[in-house]
Amino acid sequence: MKRNTYKAAAVAVTCVLASIGLSRDWNKSSDPTTLEPTLSRRLESLPNTGALDGPNLPWSDGPYPDTLGGVAYEWNLPGAEPRAPLMPTRSELIEGRFGPNRGAKSGAPLRTKEIAELAATVKLDLYRGRYDYPLTHLVLRTAKQNAPEWSGVMLGWASASINHAEPAAINVMNSDQIVIPFGSSDVKALMAYYYGVYALQKRNTRAIGNGLEGVNAGAFHLLLANTVGLQEQSFLAEFQIGPRTRTMPIAGYRSVIGPSRTPTKGAAKKAVTEHSIETEVEFVDEGRSSWLPAIETDRQKIVSLTYRYRLELDREGRIIGGEFEEGSPRPSQLMTVEPMKFEGEFQALNDIFTPAALEYVKPNEAEKEND
Repeated sequence: MKRNTYKAAAVAVTCVLASIGLSRDWNKSSDPTTLEPTLSRRLESLPNTGALDGPNLPWSDGPYPDTLGGVAYEWNLPGAEPRAPLMPTRSELIEGRFGPNRGAKSGAPLRTKEIAELAATVKLDLYRGRYDYPLTHLVLRTAKQNAPEWSGVMLGWASASINHAEPAAINVMNSDQIVIPFGSSDVKALMAYYYGVYALQKRNTRAIGNGLEGVNAGAFHLLLANTVGLQEQSFLAEFQIGPRTRTMPIAGYRSVIGPSRTPTKGAAKKAVTEHSIETEVEFVDEGRSSWLPAIETDRQKIVSLTYRYRLELDREGRIIGGEFEEGSPRPSQLMTVEPMKFEGEFQALNDIFTPAALEYVKPNEAEKEND
């Protein structure tokens, strides 16, 4: 996997720093049991490394910015005009009334390859037999034309990627016997919009951390070691990179534990020992849209941050608090999102989603990359 490293001291990375004086035993806003009610707390029983793989590894995908039309953008058509997806009528698709645009032959139906170039929302509308394209029009209405270039469905992507295996490319057929090829990124885009916009009010999100104070270092380490290390599941971390608030899934971590010592001034009340910790955390980042799955290719983007902090232990060796070192990055929030069923305009997505780990029939003419 291609890996980038965000240096904690770099100007481009703006994180909440430890110098703000957060109490070193976590308060209610940093209570890790909010995310994981049952935690193993003894430091010596927790794994120092964890790495997700297979269906538990979150996946990269393109950003689908609002300025291009969000998930209604024709990412698989090089040079496509923003916010102007083709929405063919039923007669155009079956009888063929297209001119020479997009390579379609005059008087001939769209070929499978040309249908593959349509926007993800257009394809879902087609699969449902909705030639009035209600979902596509909804997405175009909600995509803000004057939004920043990076504005899109990033939180929706991150939420979907920790709850669903990476989708495969697949061919499906609607009631009019029209073959509709979906690329992996078509399905990802639809899931991202569902989690991030369409079903936002139904989404069950639990979070710890509150803005400037960020997350307590002890809670951070406990969640990494229990969720990623022991349960082999991901969760989300929020932090600042330049002007952007980024929320990314965690893919793995590696901790180096320093020797035991007497707690420093300001430690948690019941602390009897303290350890210095250096932890490199790997995150899955947004990449670019593609026809085939991204995992195990250079389209799967991994970035890392190194955190330095102190852990405070009680007489039983249990983690009861901690503090980030001055200059170390700190996540402003950690969160989990419950998996959701696809309903309403997205119910048909249950028919289309196929995990990439399973065997499937690859589309012939439509199998391509948008390099």
